Amino acid sequence: MIKRVIDFMDLKKSDFPEFDIVHSLERVLKISPSFARIDRSKVDRMRKQGIFLLQCAMKWFLSTGRKPLPLVVAVLVLVAELNQVEIGISELAKEVHAVVSTCKTRYKELLEKLVEVAQVLPWGRDITTRNIVKHAPSVIKYLETKAMLKPVDKRKDLDLPESNLAEMVSECLRQLDENGHKTDSINVPSDSHCSISQNNIHSTRPSARDANKLLYSPECLSMLYEKSSERVDLQDCSEWWNGKSELSKKLVLKQLLEKDVGFESMPPSFISNCLKCEMRREKINAAKVRIDRIMHPWNSDLGADYSEKKFKRRRKLVDGVDWEDLIIETLLLHQVKEEEIEKGYYNTLLDLHVFNSGIV
Repeated sequence: MIKRVIDFMDLKKSDFPEFDIVHSLERVLKISPSFARIDRSKVDRMRKQGIFLLQCAMKWFLSTGRKPLPLVVAVLVLVAELNQVEIGISELAKEVHAVVSTCKTRYKELLEKLVEVAQVLPWGRDITTRNIVKHAPSVIKYLETKAMLKPVDKRKDLDLPESNLAEMVSECLRQLDENGHKTDSINVPSDSHCSISQNNIHSTRPSARDANKLLYSPECLSMLYEKSSERVDLQDCSEWWNGKSELSKKLVLKQLLEKDVGFESMPPSFISNCLKCEMRREKINAAKVRIDRIMHPWNSDLGADYSEKKFKRRRKLVDGVDWEDLIIETLLLHQVKEEEIEKGYYNTLLDLHVFNSGIV
């Protein structure tokens, strides 16, 4: 929006430089005391991982219309945790002069998005915000693999059975034996009716049409992954981080939006506004019932105020209506369109239709 205003008013763009959120992340890594004691090679890896996650978050609109530094803090805290580096979110937020509560909110939103991404994985239904950090390596590996697919290869969707499950199993389900060595086969108890070997995986290339002939099911993979994860902590970054995706480097917005990471999301502010509009619609319906009961008492019955009772139960109102209900009733009595009331600009509507402040 600022760029459009600058172009419209023919201002000098050099006087209004854009805020570079990727540069901000790199700067925090460079000057923050929290990262000063970390080996430079690990910091460089964290930088690439941070840029990757940050640009994924930008694609998911977590930065749209918001202050950028809290998101930078959230990404760096998550990346540090994945690299076994202990950094407190409160300490890092204070170092960059960001609001701690906002940083925690962005961190929670980032984890929630990763959980949503993880739902396409065979074991995704077992992933929640409580254990997403433990599963984050496989989720990031999935995002990176999707981002590296060429446009002509997008028909080979990783979410479909016809994808290369051998690679997915070998990289995301690294089975270890009791001595901590990698095994060439993945075995489970015989009563589970599920046994997979590397030879079978590589020799079997099922297609979407042959889904019923699969030798392994999502439930089986989920069980295998859970059994394996019980014996290992977070995988070393060298096992799950490739770093070859273009998302590990700074991209212009147009390039970023063209990238496919396997998950699309709506802006949180848009989703929140839709929920608020739905809530206002319930308030409007309840207000109409109250008005009709007063203006036409002979038409009222015991079931007429069902929507009002439903709304009160949701908001846990005990003693009647609140100030917003009274404003909505007033606007309805002044013949204001319900579509306008749903938008929630009460002061403007009161000025235009009730107080007539807009009439000279």
